[in-house]
Amino acid sequence: MCGIIGISYNDCFHDTNDIKMMSDAISHRGPDGEGFLAINSITGVVTELCGDKTPVKRTPLSNFGINADIYLAHRRLSIIDLSNLGHQPMSNKNKDIWITFNGEIYNYKVLKNELSDYNFKSNTDTEVLLYAYEKWGIDFLHKLNGMWAFVIYDAKKNILFGSRDRFGIKPLYYSNTKEYFTFNSEIKGILSKQGFIRKANLNVSNNFLNTGNTLYDNETFFENIFELPPAHYFIYNLKEKKLIINRYYELKYNNKYEIFNEKKSIEYINKTKAMIINAIDLRLNADVSIGSCLSGGIDSSSIVCIINNLLKISTYNSIKYKQGVVTACYDNPDIDESKWAKITAEHVSADWYKVFPKKNELEEDLFDLIYTQDYPFNSTSIYSQYRVFKTAKENGLKVMLDGQGGDELFTGYIQHYQTFYSEIQKNSDYNLLKNEQLNINNKSMALNNNIYSSTKNIKKLNVYTSIKRLIPLKLIRIIKKVLKISEPSQNRIYIKYKDSAKKQKSNYSYTTLNQMLFSQMTQNSLPILLRYEDRNSMRFSIESRTPFADDIDLINFVFSIPSVYKIHNGWSKYLLRESVSGIIPDIIKKRTDKIGFETPEYDWLQSIKPYIFNNGNSPYLNEIINMPLLEKNWDNLFAKQNRKGNTSIWILINYILWFNIFKVTI
Repeated sequence: MCGIIGISYNDCFHDTNDIKMMSDAISHRGPDGEGFLAINSITGVVTELCGDKTPVKRTPLSNFGINADIYLAHRRLSIIDLSNLGHQPMSNKNKDIWITFNGEIYNYKVLKNELSDYNFKSNTDTEVLLYAYEKWGIDFLHKLNGMWAFVIYDAKKNILFGSRDRFGIKPLYYSNTKEYFTFNSEIKGILSKQGFIRKANLNVSNNFLNTGNTLYDNETFFENIFELPPAHYFIYNLKEKKLIINRYYELKYNNKYEIFNEKKSIEYINKTKAMIINAIDLRLNADVSIGSCLSGGIDSSSIVCIINNLLKISTYNSIKYKQGVVTACYDNPDIDESKWAKITAEHVSADWYKVFPKKNELEEDLFDLIYTQDYPFNSTSIYSQYRVFKTAKENGLKVMLDGQGGDELFTGYIQHYQTFYSEIQKNSDYNLLKNEQLNINNKSMALNNNIYSSTKNIKKLNVYTSIKRLIPLKLIRIIKKVLKISEPSQNRIYIKYKDSAKKQKSNYSYTTLNQMLFSQMTQNSLPILLRYEDRNSMRFSIESRTPFADDIDLINFVFSIPSVYKIHNGWSKYLLRESVSGIIPDIIKKRTDKIGFETPEYDWLQSIKPYIFNNGNSPYLNEIINMPLLEKNWDNLFAKQNRKGNTSIWILINYILWFNIFKVTI
């Protein structure tokens, strides 16, 4: 888990200032080492360079001068093979292929056996990637099980070849202009290039301020900075200065309806269990300490309890005695899940670290939190995750397993019931519909049972869950009057965003449960959560591993299973619950009061006003938000906020602070 950086200039040779500044900006991603590579495209000469934290002796950056037009860099977080043999950028034996790599390839040992004709110097997965590319070319992407973002310099083909994992665990951003092509693990890295103009992307800004959404195709909140989409690769032709981007993988899902069959259900459960255990086992491979994030929900509890079982039969370098787990706790019983986490922690006799995020701590960490994320974000729940990883760091845990992706893979949201019931009705499976109604008390976040007393009233559930999804939109209308970007009279801004803003409108209408899960897994839910996870973990130089979100064998298998086996007898996450039955405490398996990582947002924000209205606000901000009008109406707006769960005013607060912290212009 590291940071990767690179730049190719189109006009002439440049010194090392840009590559050093872009690398320093993401040093938190790799505190264990740094490496640099300079390439002269005219002569073909490749020079390895070193900085202050380079563990091997090379030509110092400061002595290199203006002798290259292509630079690669790497910030290393040492996880596997901690020796200098893992130093990057790394080359093959002939030194005509170089890689800068961020991530973990969990099946690298299997691939290494397939590459037995190569002589390996290290025990790293990085070297396996190099030779896999050399042997199989681009097709080697289909062989990988893991998370990654990497860029390869191929001297023979004179290209930069970059790729990102299938579901977007590891980030990769780029900017492609007439003067240069550059890439980086984080946006702040690209912003650190000398002379980069930090212009706000008004399309994305408008979308966020009106809906809270932060995902917009491959665009970011900055003009001229783009995100390589998950499951894609790029080839940048260094001679022609041409960039092409292609998809290499698309998740397939079973869209056929099937009558529930008990025998097949047992087969699916048993295979799911085996694949989950295998996924977690693979992710315990490390030469540093591994722990887990423990919320008390079924996803995180499953991981922690399976690890406990694995420790009884196997030995791991990463967990010597007890496993360490970290939980965010609150004094408010409405949102606190620590009583559930305690059950799991005691069940496995874990070292349990608790963190209690407070309002004053949020104020102290606010600027760093927003800077960490690069993007504005729509909930202070991100801060709780930030504090969990900070606590893990303080307690010596360098890798953390997390249950991210469990909701999207196994059905963890209330909306899943709506789509599932509609699918049952559409296929006239009235026996199953009746069974689901009889078992509605098992439903997570159960509503009043009367709602489900008849087939007719299933429609009420549809309406209810639709409204639940629209609540953020409804709340945001309260503050629309202060959003200048939404006013047609602001022609200079309005004209720039109005046409493309229409593309963002979607009611996310689904005909099958698997179709909905596919969308959430690949388009509108998980990618956002994974971005939060990456930034918060890497802020504290921690590698986060998410078996439910990136194990390709497990994911492909679960999406091949028909919908009727995913919600059953009223239980969401039916496959997961049954596959970990007897492994996790029964009381956790049967939980129906899912909370969903909430925070006391309303209470936290009451003292935030001084941070919003001060003399340090950017003058450009007033062209997007009417700051005097917002200040005048602040108390009234605040009084109308939701006092439990997310507030709409946080979106404004977050955007204003983000705009100032990143010194954005328009």
